[in-house]
Amino acid sequence: MTSTDRSDTLALLVAAALTACGPASGDTAGESDTDTDATAGDTDTTTVDTPTTGASDGPTGEPGDTDTETTGEAPPELVCAGASWATPIEPGEFLGVAVDSRGHAIGFGTSQTSLTFPDALVVDVGPDGVPVHSIGAGAPGEYDSVSGGGVDGDDNVYALVNEGFTTDDGLDTRFWLRKFDTGGALVGELDLGTASQGLRPYDLAVAPDGSVVITSLDPVDHDVVTRRGPDFAVLWEVNAPALHVDAVNAAGTSVALRSRDGVVKLGADGQTEWDIDWPLWNPGAADIDDLGNVVVAGTAEDGAPLTVARFDADGSLAWETKFTLRNQYDEIANVAINSAGTVAVAGYTQTDGWKAFALRLDAAGEIVEEHHCDEPESRGEAIALDEAGRMFLAGILFQDGAENMAYVAAFE
Repeated sequence: MTSTDRSDTLALLVAAALTACGPASGDTAGESDTDTDATAGDTDTTTVDTPTTGASDGPTGEPGDTDTETTGEAPPELVCAGASWATPIEPGEFLGVAVDSRGHAIGFGTSQTSLTFPDALVVDVGPDGVPVHSIGAGAPGEYDSVSGGGVDGDDNVYALVNEGFTTDDGLDTRFWLRKFDTGGALVGELDLGTASQGLRPYDLAVAPDGSVVITSLDPVDHDVVTRRGPDFAVLWEVNAPALHVDAVNAAGTSVALRSRDGVVKLGADGQTEWDIDWPLWNPGAADIDDLGNVVVAGTAEDGAPLTVARFDADGSLAWETKFTLRNQYDEIANVAINSAGTVAVAGYTQTDGWKAFALRLDAAGEIVEEHHCDEPESRGEAIALDEAGRMFLAGILFQDGAENMAYVAAFE
């Protein structure tokens, strides 16, 4: 989902929303300390097999039928060179995006339709760029957000939801893993406990078979990586400092970034297959294809060129591409790879305000397409890539004196 450290921001987005005054042009969610000395308690590991009232009524194909509030003002026009469409969705921000087998883009993030109650934001956008429906991933009227999401091989949608609430002792957050069908109905959920119990899940990777990998912070700021099966049962768990899983493939193999200085491949059993030193000044991003090839992107140090590299399944470096788009302040936020070896990169430049970009690299690491969104200010926070090579860019569109907008843009 961003250029800021996900370990610091995504897990704490709800607590930050509680104290924020609301969105402003160029601002992102702040940070708030929710660490406690408590130990994690027992959580409910049951799933449900029938839809609940939290979901939308199903797709209609009309943007007016989404379950979201609007300000009554016409959304701004987003101009992205080379895009087949670019759609502002609603006030808020997308920090994640996934694409399903139908060519639908699913955006994940936080709605800002109310300055008082930020809401979890999950929107299904059709292949033509028209929002199909909004998924009720959170609790309306609560301080909630989505800190990770994805789709499985059956096009089910998964969301890691943070629901903030107040207690006699102050602020707390309850974490949920929720699964929805293609119509937006809830078909399973797992209570992952509260921040006050000690464990704070902050990101989610979804495999085609419906298994997931969740990265959490424990009370001493170590990362806990847990793989759960399609029934949400724990398959394995590892505890390691500063290890964040970005993606998991059909074989259950995961790619993780180690703090800001390494890329790690974990086998289907959670054991490390290889661990390579790889300096990343910003948090960076990684993805893995179904053959176990890994792509990683970021910058080695402040002001250094952007870097995208691909490692073969055995950890050997296949290629490395360094480049500068507009100046030394370019940032990479996300990367994706498909089975053909095509790589997509999302980020933003800061030449004249923030401008989102999407890049396509071929299987040899050559940049073959470069797309910039030059009107208005925007950031590219996430990117998805389907098997046909179509790219879906999502992020934040800034407006002077108005609420920021979540958007999705598609590039054939």
